[in-house]
Amino acid sequence: MAATTASQADTPLQLLARLEARSHNETKGLPDGRDSSLYWEGFAFQVAGQQLLASMDEISEILIQVPPVTRVPGAKPWVRGVVNFRGNLLPLMDLQQLMGGKPLGIDRHTRILVVNREGVSSGLLVAGVAGRKRFPRSELAAAEILDPGLAPLIEGAAWIDGEQWPIFSLARLHAYPDYHSAAR
Repeated sequence: MAATTASQADTPLQLLARLEARSHNETKGLPDGRDSSLYWEGFAFQVAGQQLLASMDEISEILIQVPPVTRVPGAKPWVRGVVNFRGNLLPLMDLQQLMGGKPLGIDRHTRILVVNREGVSSGLLVAGVAGRKRFPRSELAAAEILDPGLAPLIEGAAWIDGEQWPIFSLARLHAYPDYHSAAR
């Protein structure tokens, strides 16, 4: 009888011990994190019909339901208002409208990217989130010209399966002149 087959004389504990040993011998294990600097990880989202990426380091959370929005009197149109986020007020910006597009309609695909920059949280309303992306940093390159409204906020691109994925920089967004002048 082979060492990996169960014998009728095995107790359940012996069987589990053999299965564990076999598992350890035949698996590679989880990544140890040493190669994480070789990869870029982020979330894919959509603004004005354009698929973009944002670094996981810059997004603290993604809200899959848009809570009721309270308008802020005197704010620019791209400031949608504030939402209740775990008992705190979270300013909500329409990223598409800020970049010169039409106001984003809220539907079942709309998401809020929660960002925290220098201790200040805000929410960015986006048309949808397509999930997490991970690719080698060696695949990063300069972005080809795209929507002029988005261009100042793009810090590069990744080429995934022959398709360009521009990388949206939240640091550049926070330095964007209109972003800090939300009042009319």
